[in-house]
Amino acid sequence: MSKRGFDDMVAGGDFKGDPDAKPSDLIDEEQCDTDKVEPYDASVKEILPHSPVYTEDFEKLEKGVADLIRLIAEPIQETKFRNGVVNGLLDEIHDRTKGSSQEDVKVALIGGMKTGKSAVINSLLSIGMIARQGDASGSCTWVVQEFCRMLAKQTMPFAAEIHLFNQEDRQSILRSLLADFYRASPNDDDPFDGPKDSDQVTEDFTIQQTTITVFRALFSDKKQFRNKTAAHDFLAEAECEDDDIILSQLYQWAEDLVSSKTKDGSVMHQSSTTQTLLWDIAPYLYTVEERDGEPITSLWPFVSHIKFGLDNKLLKHGITLVDLPGLSDANKVRVSNAMNHLRNCTHYMIVAEIGRAS
Repeated sequence: MSKRGFDDMVAGGDFKGDPDAKPSDLIDEEQCDTDKVEPYDASVKEILPHSPVYTEDFEKLEKGVADLIRLIAEPIQETKFRNGVVNGLLDEIHDRTKGSSQEDVKVALIGGMKTGKSAVINSLLSIGMIARQGDASGSCTWVVQEFCRMLAKQTMPFAAEIHLFNQEDRQSILRSLLADFYRASPNDDDPFDGPKDSDQVTEDFTIQQTTITVFRALFSDKKQFRNKTAAHDFLAEAECEDDDIILSQLYQWAEDLVSSKTKDGSVMHQSSTTQTLLWDIAPYLYTVEERDGEPITSLWPFVSHIKFGLDNKLLKHGITLVDLPGLSDANKVRVSNAMNHLRNCTHYMIVAEIGRAS
């Protein structure tokens, strides 16, 4: 006689004992369902104060006023003609559209690398992954990101407005990178100081590699940066930290690159999903690499900040969450930009790793 499984025995009535008894595996499953904690929904559990400001009618009125202002202002703002009258009108529009209410609340999340700042923002917004996060050993936030209410020209649920540094700031970044590379090279060594210790040699190597990584993100399509060796050889040709010949070439490449992407210093992308949006703007967020590990031209070193427009109850009343690169990041470009934006925030939230007490 062949053996029968437990489920067959129960179905066939061969199981002796309490007919209402349930198999242990079903009991375990029900217990797991009972113990399951549902995600926290702030929109349900944190009711807004009773005020006309939070009613649907007020939202419609606010949107109508904004649309009317935009209808009047856009022809003046978009005209290429400029004189004293036009500039005066632009100033008047700016002054009269600031509103009498208090400025938006900007909350910066501060912490070192890998402390979970991006994960906290994703949790607060509860719309999936919109703040790039990861579990790698390095920083996953490379540029300043602001998560705010829907943008003026936004027509889809998720939008990103990418703001690039102006020409002067871009050139300042390139000068700083070249100077860092030069100071970490043997060309800048003083023979009277004697040989460097191992810690200094390691630090210099790290600085040079970090600098090369940034340059290759921008100019990997140039033969001078086709690989790390070529990049090192090209930068090592600098005779001083502000070598005019090297900088002139870098400046020209930078302007060609930026002008191929935008005419007014900003780029806007929209999508119906966060996944598609993040895919579209990836080169502005971090260095995108081919399968062989080689970088694709990525503009993130020239990105001042990215504004994400989201239809979110937490953000629609003027709250902006700001995700910054870790202040302990080895990349000076990222840290410097983070510090500049940090000064413009109104509130700060400290994020730290939770570990076992020692």
